[in-house]
Amino acid sequence: MAPKGKQAATSASQGSRKRQRKAQESTPTSDPRVQVLSKSLQQFQDFPDEVRSLLRAILPGSLGVAHGERISCQHKVVDLLSAAFGEMEQGIVGRIAEAEAKSQSTVSSKAEAMQKQAASEAVLQEKTAAVTTKKTEVEQAKAAVQTSEERMEKLAFALKTSNEQLEKNTVKLERVKTVQTESFVPLQQNSIDPAAISPHVDAVVALGTELCLDESMLRSIPTVLAKPADGRAQFDIMVLQNFQEEVAKQTAAVEEDVGKCEAAKSQDADQLEAAKVDSDAAKSKFEELEVELAALVAEEVKQKDDVATATAAVKDLEAASVKAADAVVSEQTQLSVFHAELLDKFRELHTPPPPDVLPVDEAETSASVIEVKATEGAAQQEMTKGADDDMPVDMPSVVGTSSA
Repeated sequence: MAPKGKQAATSASQGSRKRQRKAQESTPTSDPRVQVLSKSLQQFQDFPDEVRSLLRAILPGSLGVAHGERISCQHKVVDLLSAAFGEMEQGIVGRIAEAEAKSQSTVSSKAEAMQKQAASEAVLQEKTAAVTTKKTEVEQAKAAVQTSEERMEKLAFALKTSNEQLEKNTVKLERVKTVQTESFVPLQQNSIDPAAISPHVDAVVALGTELCLDESMLRSIPTVLAKPADGRAQFDIMVLQNFQEEVAKQTAAVEEDVGKCEAAKSQDADQLEAAKVDSDAAKSKFEELEVELAALVAEEVKQKDDVATATAAVKDLEAASVKAADAVVSEQTQLSVFHAELLDKFRELHTPPPPDVLPVDEAETSASVIEVKATEGAAQQEMTKGADDDMPVDMPSVVGTSSA
């Protein structure tokens, strides 16, 4: 039997050779999937540069080794990669959730803004309708002012006309009375100096002409008035009586015209005064309506600004909604790319390959071979045991000798 020190040295040498052989067997293979995964990882920006460099550095020595050939530390590195990729996936999923929540919030805010916009537009319609109605009232009031002013002009003209007619008739009446008093009656009574008779006769004839008296009477009256009272014949007296009667009739008619003109003037003055009151009221109403219209227009302008603000808010939220929806799609796309480019490839390398499924004939043949080998192995063990029993105790074993 070999010495114990020599046996220990032999065992250590065998262990060293086993570890060297196992390390050689565990050398990373050049699996193209590892290279693709490393390239995808380099292009993926979710990890910092240092972390990406570290992960790429440990990929070949871990995932590059077949699952069944990995040692314990390599499995731990693969688990580390799995945790890193899982964390990355959760980060993307979390961002998707945040983006979806933000998108939903934006949609809700947009709906509220659209409701405010609709309400603001409805108020604007009311304000616009009020302005339109008030403008109509203002135009009507303006027309009323214009009508009242035109009526005042007509009444003022009528008053002026009636006043002029009154003055004309009054002057005529005064002239008739004056000629009657200062010329006709004195001539009839021969109380005027004969040297001054001519102007008075002319005044009487002019009055008769103005009053449109009979022409034959007007031709006779100067001669009759020139005669002395006691030298006048019956015809002369008849001419004077007829002239006096006609003048009296005309005087009465002029007095009646004067009365009518006074009444017309008074009526026109009253109507003009009433028209002035109506015109002042129309102007006052027009001014009030203009003030009310200005206030309504100011409210309408303010409401238009509110509508513009609400519309701008809706447009901003529409843009934000589109942006939020795009962010959701972007994150979902990133997740899909992450699965396709990294996670799925990682899982292919991380998960052990499924066992090969043999056909039925090959399976039966393999089972027979295994059974034969097992039988031969058992027989070999029996033979080895018998040989060991026959071997002397102090004879070194084959394994020991060969080792030595």
